[in-house]
Amino acid sequence: MVDSLKLYEALKSSDLSEVQARSIAQAIGSAFEDQIAKQDKGLAGKVGSDKFDSEMHRIDDTIKQESATLRVEMGKLGESLRAEINNAKHAMVRWMFVFWIGQAGITVGIVFAVVKALK
Repeated sequence: MVDSLKLYEALKSSDLSEVQARSIAQAIGSAFEDQIAKQDKGLAGKVGSDKFDSEMHRIDDTIKQESATLRVEMGKLGESLRAEINNAKHAMVRWMFVFWIGQAGITVGIVFAVVKALK
């Protein structure tokens, strides 16, 4: 940063009027401050961008971990669902045979009743 007082005194001692020396010192100081502000803003943008990038990578990694966890959980859920469907299928086939045997028994009974009634 520019020491405005030293610059002002140096300009004043070089045969410039007090007003001219003050104006030049202020202009140079202001120019340096603007340049420093631009550099700081550029660095802040870069640092902010780096922070943004690192945050996005962290979020991406978190999403990848969560999706891997969900895949494992969905695989387990799929296996248990297949087992339940298989058990239900076996139970249904069992009840179908019971129903068919009952129907066959009733049909045989009706046939015997009809044959006996016709004799």
